[in-house]
Amino acid sequence: MTEYPLNRALPADFNRPAFLLYIFMTLSLLVLGLGYMLYKGKYLYLGLILASPILIMILTQPKLAVGQFIFALFISRSIFEGQPWLYADLNGLILIAAAVLDLVSESKLPNKLPRLSFNFLFLLLVVFTAGVFSYQPEVAIRPFGRITLQFLYFLAMYRLSGKVSVAWSLNLFFWLSIVHSILVFIPFLASGGTLRSYGLAPVQLAMLALVVATAKFLWAKKGTAWIHLIGMVVIFFALLSAQYRSLIIMGAAMSTLVIFFSRRRARLELGKNSRETDSTGIGELIRVRKRPLYLLAGLLFSVLLALVIYPQLLAPLLERFEGLLSARPSGTFLLRTVLWKMAWSQFIDNPLVGIGPGLFNQIQNVEPTIRLNIFHWYVRGLSAHNLLLHYLAEAGILGGIAVLAMMINQMRLSYKAWLESVGRPNFEVSAILLGIAATILITTLTESSWLWGQSGFIFAFFISLIARNHNNLVLT
Repeated sequence: MTEYPLNRALPADFNRPAFLLYIFMTLSLLVLGLGYMLYKGKYLYLGLILASPILIMILTQPKLAVGQFIFALFISRSIFEGQPWLYADLNGLILIAAAVLDLVSESKLPNKLPRLSFNFLFLLLVVFTAGVFSYQPEVAIRPFGRITLQFLYFLAMYRLSGKVSVAWSLNLFFWLSIVHSILVFIPFLASGGTLRSYGLAPVQLAMLALVVATAKFLWAKKGTAWIHLIGMVVIFFALLSAQYRSLIIMGAAMSTLVIFFSRRRARLELGKNSRETDSTGIGELIRVRKRPLYLLAGLLFSVLLALVIYPQLLAPLLERFEGLLSARPSGTFLLRTVLWKMAWSQFIDNPLVGIGPGLFNQIQNVEPTIRLNIFHWYVRGLSAHNLLLHYLAEAGILGGIAVLAMMINQMRLSYKAWLESVGRPNFEVSAILLGIAATILITTLTESSWLWGQSGFIFAFFISLIARNHNNLVLT
């Protein structure tokens, strides 16, 4: 008779029938308890009990912990109506718990913090200092806590990305972006272009997804490039569905930048001695140089096909961009200029420590001469609509320096990894992260909210991958 390892581990006097009886009784009591809760309407407790095995599985499997966090990036909703806590906060806490569990299970603890950690610590110090000298110091607690949580999300994602490949995380983000883009485009298509469709995720996500899709198409293997091209077209139409002019322009510009860097790298590598590169590598570099033409042809064909089937789709987009060409700004563009001027004036009046973290959305209470009128809702929800100006207004010159230092450093890390990635597997990862880093840096100087709200989770996700990729390619 075959003796299984479990049999050898059990004591000789182990009573199997008694053990099975205990299991049966435990399961019976559990079923009865769940049935009682269902009968009494204790749905919250019932859900927690049923979710506990799934939660334990997620906490003990790094890939599941990272996957559920990436999935949460696409759900921009509050846990409770009117509360600042988002679903992504709950998923972020699960990610942190999984990272802590993974950390304590190791016999050797890390001896240093990952790159960009000191940028977070410097930003927290600046926010704390500005809060102390604020008009209302207690208001600074929330922005300080939000950045602290974002720092923890960054550390947790960095930790678990060492167990889960960076390529896997980016690939999952890409496919979820396609699914979300389809859900965004359907209402826009069904309404004939009259409905601006955003989906569940913040609109910045489509811009970043377009950059990811561009890099994946350029550096994809020969047999899978067409799949990535279709995915890129779908994401592009989702970006058009939002009719968000700045994001459409920035997404197209940053995708063009990725094409430029990729083609330049391919040309430089092909210019080297071909005997130093195998034939497979040469073929990949040649394809990278040619694929922008296929990309342009695919996008033009898709746009023309959509206009032939639904010619009315073009009208609302043209109306949105028509305002940018007028001599007098109007609509949301006018709103931005008003908010930017307001933020700049507050920085000039309070250049050292600003008016205080978290106070820009209450600026009419700080400066009685300001009358927001119809702009109050936008200020309350979007603040200065520009990350750099927002921190200059709320935390002074040190706030602006802290924000710029973080954005420049993440760009620097991605560029170093890009230079070191030649001849390494998954070269497309460095191309993706270089495009993402450039997009984050440029949009910080135009408009963005990378340090609060749902965009904060997206920022923590990508810069953790940038730091991990830099560590894998440059420091090891």
